[in-house]
Amino acid sequence: MKLCYHFRFITSDDKSMWKDLTFRFYRDGSVMIVDNDTDAHVHPKQLNGAALDFYIRKRIYLIKTDLQEKIVKYA
Repeated sequence: MKLCYHFRFITSDDKSMWKDLTFRFYRDGSVMIVDNDTDAHVHPKQLNGAALDFYIRKRIYLIKTDLQEKIVKYA
């Protein structure tokens, strides 16, 4: 079983366009993004606007957290 972090992202880029995405970030660096409206998988290259910003910020946060854990473990 892979350990992963789940995040749900809901936003409105336009007045009529809602995005409801679930992000699963795995410890091995992989990510799975699911569009909750259609149950379709989304590739990071398909993200734009606020969803892309959310993805980048969470990815950076998890990389920093992982590095800090390794520094504490091996220091």
